[in-house]
Amino acid sequence: MTKKWLDCSISIDKRVDALLEQMTLNEKIAQMLTMRGYEMYERISEHELRMTNELVELYKEFPGAGLGSWNRADWYSGRNWKNGLTPELLPIWFNMVQKYAVEETRLGIPLLLGTGSVHGMFVLGGLVLPTGIGLASTWNRETVRNAFGAVAEECQSIALNGALASGPTQDLARDPRWSRVEETWGEDPFLSAEMSTAFCEGILSVRRKSGTGPLPAIRHFLAYGEPEGGHNALPCHCGLNELYNIHLRPYQYAIAAGADNLMTSYNLLDGIPCTISPLIEQLLRKQWGWKGTVIADAYAIFNLISQGFANDLGEAAAIAVKAGTDFCCWEGKEFKAGLVLALERGDLTMDELDIPVRRILRKKMESGAFEHPYIEDVTMAPKTLGCAAHRKIALEAARESLVLLKNDNSILPLDSEKKIAVVGPNADSMHNQIGDYTSPQRPGDVITVRAGFERLGVKVKYARGCGVRSHDTVKLEEALKTVASADVAVVVLGGASVPNMDLIQADNGAAVVEEVLSDTEQDKDSGEGYDRASLRLGEAQLELLRRIKASGKKVVTVLIMGRPLIIDEVCQLSDAVLLAWYPGQEGGTAIAEAVLGQLNPSGRLPVSFPAHEGQLPVYYNALRTRPNYIDCSSLPQFQFGFGLSYTTFELKNVRAERDCFSIGEKNTLRLEVQNTGKMAGADVIELYIRDEKFSVARPEIELKGFQKVFLLPGESRTVEFQLSEKELAFFNRDLEYVVEPGVFLLRVSDCGPTEGIETRVTVK
Repeated sequence: MTKKWLDCSISIDKRVDALLEQMTLNEKIAQMLTMRGYEMYERISEHELRMTNELVELYKEFPGAGLGSWNRADWYSGRNWKNGLTPELLPIWFNMVQKYAVEETRLGIPLLLGTGSVHGMFVLGGLVLPTGIGLASTWNRETVRNAFGAVAEECQSIALNGALASGPTQDLARDPRWSRVEETWGEDPFLSAEMSTAFCEGILSVRRKSGTGPLPAIRHFLAYGEPEGGHNALPCHCGLNELYNIHLRPYQYAIAAGADNLMTSYNLLDGIPCTISPLIEQLLRKQWGWKGTVIADAYAIFNLISQGFANDLGEAAAIAVKAGTDFCCWEGKEFKAGLVLALERGDLTMDELDIPVRRILRKKMESGAFEHPYIEDVTMAPKTLGCAAHRKIALEAARESLVLLKNDNSILPLDSEKKIAVVGPNADSMHNQIGDYTSPQRPGDVITVRAGFERLGVKVKYARGCGVRSHDTVKLEEALKTVASADVAVVVLGGASVPNMDLIQADNGAAVVEEVLSDTEQDKDSGEGYDRASLRLGEAQLELLRRIKASGKKVVTVLIMGRPLIIDEVCQLSDAVLLAWYPGQEGGTAIAEAVLGQLNPSGRLPVSFPAHEGQLPVYYNALRTRPNYIDCSSLPQFQFGFGLSYTTFELKNVRAERDCFSIGEKNTLRLEVQNTGKMAGADVIELYIRDEKFSVARPEIELKGFQKVFLLPGESRTVEFQLSEKELAFFNRDLEYVVEPGVFLLRVSDCGPTEGIETRVTVK
């Protein structure tokens, strides 16, 4: 058999045609399968691996089936430093399965092995960045671009060509009860779109330099972050106006920036599971002309049966393929059985099956996987994963992600000569600091807050005091004794997205959910599936804070957590409050630097903080002004875009280049920003726009530009924003993307949408 598809001198279309002609049904189906890759190897010793019998038997019938999450190590997979893929073993395993696919199967089609990288790949020894909500708090595109450039380098060292690297989700965090807020860029479509663009550019930076490397993958399509009641995977209720003008924008920008793969979400949208949404074909592929591949989230195709959309696996598979699905996630056994059944009874034709197979083969050829399937230098992974240069990038991201929420009487920064007590459940817990979808860490991999002070040469006294969700206050007295001999208490509270490591696990390594929910000593209160009704800190945490405040000590509270919480009492009991989200492996150093004044916090909130659960939703860009309740204000406790600094800034001389300009023309808005304080710092200049007359409802105010500017004391700088279709256009009632003539209010601020300097322009 002449393998014409290996001939690079002919077009990719002809190569795909030649390969497709040779493929059997099972060989085609194999391309669409994604098995639980982390279950497909056995670690014999520190240096040896072998394929499981399950994988060998699978490849006899379905040669070259995909292996999803093949490198994954975390509490869910059950893979760790004793039984998982170490940095030394990762490229060896990649080459082993790639060699099997390329050299031991009839057609030699290489694998595309996806590498989840929500905030760094969750592989042993890999880089751990702040979670998405923390990265969004940087309001710095370059920081995000650099962060995911480092992730791409790590990905390239273990999975050479065409690996699909996902990052923070494009879903908007419109309900803080939802468990996956930590994975998002926040509540705003413009900020999320800009950060998604930076993510894609970062992932693609390695491929653009070297010609090899991963491709960016985005998720979850669509409107997953505004579920009914805050329940993960429940329906989202929104009309076409909101869908197009709010939820779609981050995907549109990510695709324009090179996103190559898209994962669908679990929720219903207008009564249709997003797994089989007509928007996949009608909007993404036909209207936008996108050429990427679509993967259904884990077991989403199989779930079509229990949800009432299919009678059996065959019908579910046929519906999914016709809707535009190319890959399944993990449900390979079910999907292959369904595809065979669908073809046997005519629910699916071979021509219809060939459509996704053709897309997958094209992707493999375009990525260079056929020409360069192997990692030649297997020593690169141990040198690259979590290397010093990447940890430096993680530290910078953590520094910029810190948001100062309160600083009464300028208590911060602290004098390092003061006696400092560091207490609380998140003061010295590695795994509570790193967020969901993160691999098990070794001692020293994560710099906790306690370790951060010690690294800076400051001796602190430490006590845990309590747990995150615990009702147990037995250890509280120990913390009070620790605080008694100090001048100031740094109380580190919040949440956790990793369960305690001694948690009972099911046979597949997943946490037994019933055990977590019934055991209040478990810290985990966030991360996928951990939705909340109450947004308050655990009672033991609040009691610890109350008792420390009652002792008369100055209190600096640091919040390490994954979602906005109601922190009114925390603010009342604290002299200063510093929000760190999940700051990643270098977060403790960044926090200690900020507390001691070696760093000036510059983060801004990418999501609003409610004052009461009954206010929800509290996202800032509502279509109408929300009136107050009879028993509560409608305003959030902290608004989107808010953040304090150790210095002061003044914005002045806001002016448009032209007060009136025509549709299709560009205009420039300029202003001056000056550091009027005594400390160097970075200010985030935020541009908000309000369309004052429209054909469909527009938000009261919406973010349309931002820049982060570093200034020395007394230094001034001119900042410019462009006013063009990108800032002024929206989807009208006919779903046409237009700029409508009229007056636009422009508001420039550095602390959120409700304050600032205003001007107006007219578009004709």
